[in-house]
Amino acid sequence: MASLPATTLPRGPFAWVAARPWRLPAVVLGVSLAMLGGAWFFEHVVGLAPCALCFEQRLPYKIAAVVALAALAVTAARRLQVVAPALAIVAAGLFAWGAAMAGYHVGIEQGWWAGTAACAGTLAVDPNASVDAVRDQLLNTPVVRCDVVPWSLAGLSLAGWNFLASLLFLGGCLGAIWRLASPSSRGAAP
Repeated sequence: MASLPATTLPRGPFAWVAARPWRLPAVVLGVSLAMLGGAWFFEHVVGLAPCALCFEQRLPYKIAAVVALAALAVTAARRLQVVAPALAIVAAGLFAWGAAMAGYHVGIEQGWWAGTAACAGTLAVDPNASVDAVRDQLLNTPVVRCDVVPWSLAGLSLAGWNFLASLLFLGGCLGAIWRLASPSSRGAAP
């Protein structure tokens, strides 16, 4: 039985990226939407109010989802050999940023360092506001501190789990970059 040349069927780690480069944008989009969906679930269904850092940790996933959607649109135009490596590099940077923010948040939760003013639940008050307006703002604004862990699983807070997930996604992107840069992936089928 005749076999296909090795260049048409990549083998080894991350061969799925080289075999079908459109899969990488789909995976980046999927994991980004899953993480954002998980954050939405914990906020709106479970009832955990996010702190300022929790909101900031969503930003890399939002950007990655938009970039992945754009990459999927471009891959539909058959620009696969350019888009997949570029997306892998951008997504790796975004997931590294996400891991850094989550790690910073874990450090605040553990008391390893102090958080920012936003982490203390401080409130920006208009100096020209009336006393009644300031009182209403103070009484109606929930204070969610970054150094309090409202929920944990296996000893890890949501920030800790986000840190691990971001590192996993970063490793996946670095593996994809390595695979797409290897000479054996250049002959991959679209």
